[in-house]
Amino acid sequence: MFNVVGKQADDFMSSILGQENWTKTKTTWKKLNNIYQAAANVINSMQSIIDSARSIMELGAEMTGKIGNALRRAGVVFENAFNWFPEQINAATARQTKLNGMIQGIQNIEDVASSLSSAVSEVKSIQDTVIEMREQRQKFNEAVRELVSGKTEAEADSKAKYQSPTIQSSELKP
Repeated sequence: MFNVVGKQADDFMSSILGQENWTKTKTTWKKLNNIYQAAANVINSMQSIIDSARSIMELGAEMTGKIGNALRRAGVVFENAFNWFPEQINAATARQTKLNGMIQGIQNIEDVASSLSSAVSEVKSIQDTVIEMREQRQKFNEAVRELVSGKTEAEADSKAKYQSPTIQSSELKP
């Protein structure tokens, strides 16, 4: 069903832009889509690397904090040598926040593109269904016409079978 809708949309755009321009547009769109997907994959990989590095840094900072605080509590270091270390770290720097915002923006664009693609597919589906309904209605009307014309012919035949012959006055005997 999507193929029918896609074909109809393809034919429509070809009629508006011309076959050559529409083919070039589709080719360009496919290339841009590939670039977009590759960029999204690179950004996703970068985010994964950054998340892993951040987890390693947080773990190291938490362990350092726990060790430093344990040494301070045990009296190994003077109490006023340094402040208490935080033992739970969540490192969100400005750069990471901007990167996360950029990734979220890209994901939003992808969601919009996906929604648009779904909407176009549904429109195409509706158009195909309308065409199918027209064809089915034509077939229905043809079948009704055949049935009605068949009945008319049958009625004419039956009337001819059972109709009394016309008698002429010359045929009557006095």
